[in-house]
Amino acid sequence: MGRLWIIGDSFWDRNASVEQGDSWGDNQHTPLPGTNWLEHFVTENQLDFNWGSNSWCIGGASNDWLVYGLEFITHHPQFNCDNDTVLMGFTTTDRRVVRISSDKQFNRRNGWNNLNELRTTIVNKESMLLLYESLYIVKDKREYNTFKDTRKWSEDLLKSEIDYSNNNVDHKWEHFKQCCMLDGAISKSKSRGVNIVPHRGYMYLNTPIEDSMVDPDYDWHNTEIFSPPSFSIGLEHDRQTRLQTEGIDEQTLPMKERWFSKYTAHMSPDGAKAYRDAFGEWWQQ
Repeated sequence: MGRLWIIGDSFWDRNASVEQGDSWGDNQHTPLPGTNWLEHFVTENQLDFNWGSNSWCIGGASNDWLVYGLEFITHHPQFNCDNDTVLMGFTTTDRRVVRISSDKQFNRRNGWNNLNELRTTIVNKESMLLLYESLYIVKDKREYNTFKDTRKWSEDLLKSEIDYSNNNVDHKWEHFKQCCMLDGAISKSKSRGVNIVPHRGYMYLNTPIEDSMVDPDYDWHNTEIFSPPSFSIGLEHDRQTRLQTEGIDEQTLPMKERWFSKYTAHMSPDGAKAYRDAFGEWWQQ
């Protein structure tokens, strides 16, 4: 086996502990090297992986950004189609890549610089709803202003995106569209000879589909996305640990008070090891 390339959202990225702030951009992150399940997995299986060169992972990633990463990586001069492997995790379908500045556009050859140069950004349903409430319901613009300034949005584009996200986006259609896009990208990669291991990741987590492995709104062609073990293994390990050590059932707490929000990769170091063990066993088989 050659290099391992990893594509995914926060579940796949390097881990850190989070001290929750009061507003957008206030959170303080303390890096926790070696505590992501992938780091355990890569080390234990002696795989050729480097965060700096072989990773397309970022918290809050959208599926369209991940598909772009797959295209960018598998056409990269260092990618060896005969020997390398791509491990690709999906995310929720309520996220989209959008334009952030009126004088810049996406450039397919720019890779990460599309985000770094503020050509594009990624939005999600929840944040756009919060900003809509800040602007039009609560009428307290502090959240809105902090988000705009932290993310360096053009004000006109941000207001139009808030209105569009809350009034025009059909999330059933968006889900169907993104599933088609992912399914097609996997098939395209296979047709080119890419050794791709697709993982449903966060897409169906905490929904009945994660257990039933049947999506009533889309018929998957590449059904192996349901083969890897669920991230719920690591999350449930953390839930049980907290229940035993603190007498607290996380399912009774708001999301920001759960360990899911305490760690940027959503699992404690011990929860990550529990998932590493499950995924490693599946990988070996």
